[in-house]
Amino acid sequence: MIRLTDNAPRRPDEVVVRTYQPGDHARVITLHYTGQLCTAPIDDSGDAETDLLGISAAYFSDPADHVWVAELYGRPAGMIAARRFDGMTSRVHWLRVDPAYRRTSIPDRLIQTAARHCRDHDVLKVVLDTPVDPGHASALMAGVGLRFSRAVTRGGRQMLEYYVDLYREPRAGCDAPPRTSERSRVEPMRRAAV
Repeated sequence: MIRLTDNAPRRPDEVVVRTYQPGDHARVITLHYTGQLCTAPIDDSGDAETDLLGISAAYFSDPADHVWVAELYGRPAGMIAARRFDGMTSRVHWLRVDPAYRRTSIPDRLIQTAARHCRDHDVLKVVLDTPVDPGHASALMAGVGLRFSRAVTRGGRQMLEYYVDLYREPRAGCDAPPRTSERSRVEPMRRAAV
């Protein structure tokens, strides 16, 4: 079972997506570097090292910036970050999940949480800079009211750009993973835009 943060008692096998806390730092560092060993390096901003050492200063001074962890069995099992890089654009990056939990709903929940946060903080464009299947990502983003715009390759890796769909509200129950029919509805739009 997975749910977003609240203070209600929970079972130890429940995943809770919550705000990063300083006590998570050592585990977040481990998740970050383990993720880079398991995939191609995906953060070439040059500031990754500095940001990791000072997450609180780097990600909590602007309300649109944030870092989350997915907690399982009392410790972080995944992480993701969102950072505004101009007035209306945020970058969602640092999706890192413990290898034992990558094929669970943890990555989906982290992406949806970050995307929802961006939308709630008046960001109009979200750049998804993390290795994820484009069709699946588009379905997740559509669930929180973001529409696929285009795929861009920078530094040898693909980034996906989404815009807030100003003409519709997010799908009710968007915490649930998208159904197959919703994925196939997004897929033709992705192919046409690429």
